[in-house]
Amino acid sequence: MQKVIALSSDYNYISQIETTIKSILFNNLNVKIYVINSDIPQEWFLGLNKFLANSNSEIHDIKINPNNIKHLQTSWDHISNITWGRILIPELINDDQVLYLDSDIIVNGNLNDLFRINMQQYMLGAVPEYFKLAGNTKFNAGVLLLNNRVLKKDTNFVPTLFKQAIKKLDNGDQTALNNYFPQYYHLNDTYNFQIGFDALYQSSMFKDQQTQELYENQLRRTPFPKIIHYMFNSKPWYHNSYVRLKDKWWYYRMMDFSTAVNHVPKTDRPCLFTMTNTQDFKNLEELVKLLPNYTFQIAAWTEMGWKLSRLQQYPNVRLYPGVIPPVRKALINNADCYLDINFNPKDINLVKNFADSGRPIFTFNSTTSNLTNQNYYTFNDEEVNKMANKIRSLVQ
Repeated sequence: MQKVIALSSDYNYISQIETTIKSILFNNLNVKIYVINSDIPQEWFLGLNKFLANSNSEIHDIKINPNNIKHLQTSWDHISNITWGRILIPELINDDQVLYLDSDIIVNGNLNDLFRINMQQYMLGAVPEYFKLAGNTKFNAGVLLLNNRVLKKDTNFVPTLFKQAIKKLDNGDQTALNNYFPQYYHLNDTYNFQIGFDALYQSSMFKDQQTQELYENQLRRTPFPKIIHYMFNSKPWYHNSYVRLKDKWWYYRMMDFSTAVNHVPKTDRPCLFTMTNTQDFKNLEELVKLLPNYTFQIAAWTEMGWKLSRLQQYPNVRLYPGVIPPVRKALINNADCYLDINFNPKDINLVKNFADSGRPIFTFNSTTSNLTNQNYYTFNDEEVNKMANKIRSLVQ
């Protein structure tokens, strides 16, 4: 699964951009990162991509004319007008789904689940702001999951927001975005952990105990955030910063790029799922050996016999005997493909629903469910190597 991420910043923020990128690469494989900018040297991009030469990730330089944004207004002194670059994503990037991140952010976990979200009719996904502190804002615009395939068709989006940008808005582009998207897909708080509100403890907004408890309860609901956002003016790189989790930011700041690139997140291996009522499979162990960098998740309603239990000797096999419905649902949702290589009896409805989700299914002639679907790939029983190669090409 390729994850497409966009940043928009300038050379004054290069240390912060690097920190965000290192945090992304450390926790995720197969990432395409776009940096929207007007002044970052070409050599910087060439140097970073040398580190990525032997990986499946890449960084792209997207230049915009500074004269086209110099008249656009921001609401805070520390924010450059390059922040409006996020509005241009539908015009600058062709990928169907794009995650936009501010550069005062670190990614502290794997984002596969985020990129599996189907927003359906929504053009934008975001996390509600913890407090409605700035005008009529409803969501925080530091993390935006864009349904770019749909958004690109909206020819009014960019001109409408740029028309608002020439005015001094309460909260800059965040106010403009909220005005344009009164309805949006609500992402889980883990994808925009707004620890930056710590900065407001010194303000009149946080003087009362009730407001402080509201904020602390909000933080406690997300004990292991995947995206940490240091908004407001107590940034972790300031010498007098008192924001919590600043050690997390410095962990990635001091990391060298080779460490970030060469780290293999344990949870980022592609997952091959199968649900079975039998322990009889075609070529399962051969596939396990041929695909050591893929996780095989095998679930059964009942206990498993020795034929399956013995596969636990392979580090890329996970068994789920007597699987309960919530675990089964999570396994299906997280799977990158389905292996229809067990013999009957089968859960045909599960196989059909998986195929309809757009994810690939692989089967052999002797185990086929005979589906007619463009995502259903059938191989002769002796073509195990051919199946493995197809999995490598489609599931990354």
